[in-house]
Amino acid sequence: MEGDKNILLANLTDPFSKIIIDILDQWGYNVVLMEKPINLESISSSRRFNLIIYQFSEFSEREYQFLEAIKVRTGRSPIMATSNYISVRECFRMAKAGVQEYFGQPFQPLELKKLMENIASDGTSTECRLNSSFT
Repeated sequence: MEGDKNILLANLTDPFSKIIIDILDQWGYNVVLMEKPINLESISSSRRFNLIIYQFSEFSEREYQFLEAIKVRTGRSPIMATSNYISVRECFRMAKAGVQEYFGQPFQPLELKKLMENIASDGTSTECRLNSSFT
């Protein structure tokens, strides 16, 4: 991710948001946190993000609608998703919704960095990597 290193964190919950913000800050990223759909208006449609990290908590229709609204507002920024659990069904649903990468929680910071580098290098991956959080 070259140039400005802007990352949008959306739908994240505490304490996960604090952890990931600290990690990204240490790596030199500019982080914008968007907790609720109502905050979409605060994001300029001309602002570009190198990456969007979106947290699913229940894989509800509301969460997918929020993700779609973010995509419309921010353009073609690559999207990574995270959650405490994942199913094969949701993996396919996320890919259909435009998510390029997935990482489970808890996660290792170096795992996140590797996924971020993968998405930055090609930006086209649509794999849903079912890692150790898959049960």
